[in-house]
Amino acid sequence: MKEFIKDSGETCVKLNIDHFIPSEIFECGQCFRFDKIGDEYYEGVARGRYIRVKKDKGSGEIIFENTTIQDMDAVWTEYFDLKRDYGEIINELRGDKIIRQTLDAGFGRGIRILRQEPFETIVSFIISQNNNIPRITKIIAALCGYFGGFPSPVQLAATAPDDLGFARMGYRADYLISAARRVLDDENFLRGVRLLPVDEARAELMKLRGVGAKVCDCVLLFGMYKLEAFPTDTWVKKAVAKYYPDGVPDCVKKHPGIAQQYLFHYIRNGGE
Repeated sequence: MKEFIKDSGETCVKLNIDHFIPSEIFECGQCFRFDKIGDEYYEGVARGRYIRVKKDKGSGEIIFENTTIQDMDAVWTEYFDLKRDYGEIINELRGDKIIRQTLDAGFGRGIRILRQEPFETIVSFIISQNNNIPRITKIIAALCGYFGGFPSPVQLAATAPDDLGFARMGYRADYLISAARRVLDDENFLRGVRLLPVDEARAELMKLRGVGAKVCDCVLLFGMYKLEAFPTDTWVKKAVAKYYPDGVPDCVKKHPGIAQQYLFHYIRNGGE
C-alpha cells in the first residue's frame, strides 16, 4: 500500500489487489451510491466519506483517491472486504462447472461483497422492490439530496409518506418510515440481528414491513456480512432454474452469497 499526493494536493492510496474490478463491484446491484465518472473512475460516499476509485490500466493497481493509509485502515479495507482471499474462494467455486464457465468467460472475477451499513441496505433494498438499478439510484440520490446525506432512522421516522413524494418511490415510502421507527424503538435491533444465526436473523428482518425474502437476504449479505445469504431475484431464479434443476452443488453451498453474485452477473450480462 502506497500513499501519494496528486498535483492538486489531494492524498491518494495505491494498492495491488487481486480480484478487484471497480465496474463489477459498483454495477452488480449491491450498492447504489457510486457513479461512473468518465471512462475510469467511480465516485461515491460510504460511511459518511467521499472516495473515488479506479483501476490503473498500466500497472493494474487500484487507486483510491481522496483518502489516506490511515483512512484505508480505519474504513475502506473493511468496506471493500480487502482482507478476504477471493482467489481461494474462486478456486473452490470452480468445482462447479457453471461457476467455472462463468469465470472463464470473464464474468464476475472482480466482484467483492461490500460491507455496507445495515440501515442503509434496509432502505436501499426496500426501494429496490419492483425497480431497476437506474431508478433505485435516482431515488436514493433524491433522498440524499433532500436530507443532506443518506437519511438516518431519526430523519426518516420524523417524516410522513407524503413528505417523501419528491422521490417518487410510491408505496415504498411507508415501508421506509415504518422500518426507521422500528430501528428507533430498539437501538440494539440491528446489532442484535447481525449477531444472530442467519435463519434467526432472517426471521427478525422479515418482521419489518416491506421486507420479503429477497430484500431480507440482500440486507443480510450486503449489510450484515452474512455470506450464507443467497438473494434470489428474477435473474437468480432464472439461473437456478436453468443450471441447477436438481439443486446447487456443495461447493456453491459453501459460499452461497459470493456464488450468487457471479451467477447474477453472468446471466444478467448475457451468459448462456
